[in-house]
Amino acid sequence: MLIALYVPALVSVESGWDRITSAGAAIVGVAIIWAIATGSMDVSFAEWLRCTLVLGAFVITLAGCVSLLSLIRLPWPVASGLTTLLALLWFTWPVWLSHALTQSRVDWLVPAHPLLAINGVVAHLGAWDRMPIAYRSLTVLNQDIPYHLPRSIAPAVLVHSAIGLAGLMLEIRRATRPIARENPAGFPDPATNAPALPPTDAP
Repeated sequence: MLIALYVPALVSVESGWDRITSAGAAIVGVAIIWAIATGSMDVSFAEWLRCTLVLGAFVITLAGCVSLLSLIRLPWPVASGLTTLLALLWFTWPVWLSHALTQSRVDWLVPAHPLLAINGVVAHLGAWDRMPIAYRSLTVLNQDIPYHLPRSIAPAVLVHSAIGLAGLMLEIRRATRPIARENPAGFPDPATNAPALPPTDAP
């Protein structure tokens, strides 16, 4: 969940390929920490890799969401803050939406949830909803409403990647679009050091 707090701010001050580079650096940093942690836990390389894929898809979603909000001319602090808020709401719906959940809503939401997908990969370490605080007071999942941890990371990876890549592709397209140079006085173009055409008056 910590990554939802700092990644939007990190990528919101960048643009174009720099935004993708920052998102990639965030993924690599967390993946390295997880790899070190697996040395003292019962987690295999394949399980680490699957968890990292979910993480990567989620970070891509955060960067893509910032890009989409920036494209509608929102200032970067607003784009960053809204992205963080949406991410936290998405992370915590099993808690705040608990008393409005139905079986059909749970069946739709659970497979794409990144934390539940990761918990499904390392289910042998314990399910989050069986922890004392969660079971007693946070959620009705597996109490009033039965559910199963996702058996595959595919829904979470595909949903988040689709959203994130859509935003990042639009960002790259905007960043690489040529900008028309205004040169009404006819001075030489400093980028090419070539004389500019003299200005003409439109009829």
